[in-house]
Amino acid sequence: MADSERRRRRDEDGSKPARPASGGRGGSPRKGSGARRGGPPRPPARGAGRKRADGGAGKTRSGPSKRTSGGDRRGHFEQPRGKRGGPPSGRGRPERAAGKRTSRSSDERNPTRSSIDYPKPRYRQRGEPEAAPPAKPARPALRKVRSPREEPKPKSRRTRKTAPARRRPIRVTEATEELRQLAGRRATGAVRELNRAADAVRAGHERDAMRILRPLRDQYPAAAAVRELLGLCHYRLGQFPAAAKELGAFADLTGSVEQHPVLMDCARAQRKWALVNRLWEELAAASPSASLVAEGRIVMAGSLADRGRLRDAIALLDRRGGRVQHPAEHHLRVWYVLADLNERAGDLPRARELFDRVRRADPSFADVAERLLALG
Repeated sequence: MADSERRRRRDEDGSKPARPASGGRGGSPRKGSGARRGGPPRPPARGAGRKRADGGAGKTRSGPSKRTSGGDRRGHFEQPRGKRGGPPSGRGRPERAAGKRTSRSSDERNPTRSSIDYPKPRYRQRGEPEAAPPAKPARPALRKVRSPREEPKPKSRRTRKTAPARRRPIRVTEATEELRQLAGRRATGAVRELNRAADAVRAGHERDAMRILRPLRDQYPAAAAVRELLGLCHYRLGQFPAAAKELGAFADLTGSVEQHPVLMDCARAQRKWALVNRLWEELAAASPSASLVAEGRIVMAGSLADRGRLRDAIALLDRRGGRVQHPAEHHLRVWYVLADLNERAGDLPRARELFDRVRRADPSFADVAERLLALG
């Protein structure tokens, strides 16, 4: 009877799972038992025979764990943090100190383990309108000095080509008509060159004008306008023989006495007195205009004075040296030369009177103010 009861209990014990020897889920092992009841002997736990460093005898590393309240049969370190009761015992990590940084951060917001609190990324949901851009700050009341603006880049549009500058239309005169007839098919270029030379003379560039006129003179020697303009350029530069040649050709081609005063002055400069007398007679006989005759008269009086005939020169100018209510420029020229001749002849009161007459009509005429001041 006792043997059958003992066998039945051993069979029941053999069908149940064995409990851990120490530190298991079910709590602490029985004291003094090193093997399962009714089974083969269990090997001793790892480090069970070792004494603790503090000198406690008989205590293993995985000492007994206390049961928690409420009948929870889990181990001490498998319990939630709120249900841990008492200091840890046996193997496992000690309780983390408050405020102490560990090697692994439990804060999901700080993946870089820094102290910066990064905001969570916000994603726009489907159908949600886009957020409006942040408003610009209000304009400050104080004026700010702005940096110089960069020049705008030129637009890549194709710009229209500007039309070339239109040439000034050629004025039709007797000279251009004559040259056009002589030049034939090259008339346009010849007339254009003649106008260029005339513009250079008006600007005071006589040498440039001569460089343009010489080829024209060589191509069209019968062109009176070319010969006249070239002769005047020579005269302004003081080249009297060349000027007399060109202006003489002009007079022969046209039969005009328009340039006779200039021809007379060229002959006077070369001391060709007979030529001066003949030209003056031709001019006086033609009598083209008052101003032109006055110019010839002044040149003839000067030639007489150069020959030492001051009285004859003064007498020639006195015929047109009377007072005029509204004097023109040729009147002022006659008065001025007459005053100069009287000063050279020694008649200072007459010279002073004539210089004063010129000054009253035009104070800026030549050097009349200085000449009058010199006479006192």
